[in-house]
Amino acid sequence: MREWILVNAEERAKENPANFEMPPKEARMGLKPRTLVKLIFQFKDADSNNKEIEAERMWVEIIENNGDDYLGTLDNDPEVIKRLKSGDKIEFKPENIIAIWED
Repeated sequence: MREWILVNAEERAKENPANFEMPPKEARMGLKPRTLVKLIFQFKDADSNNKEIEAERMWVEIIENNGDDYLGTLDNDPEVIKRLKSGDKIEFKPENIIAIWED
């Protein structure tokens, strides 16, 4: 059972547009494999895990683009979410992306 969910960054940005920046929707669509994107992994029940840390922001490398869906692998080991590790497969959508790695 997963202890986390992916945050819908579009909704989060609408709630707090002055303090939540993210790439425009066009930039988050059609990304190619090997692109690194940052996602927010939030505890399903933040109160039962750690009252100070509700989420982790982590990089994921895209391995497949299936239209409106992406499949990627986690690119780092989480500090707090213990059931995830580098290399784990993550399914996500463009609305989950908060940053795109720029060389």
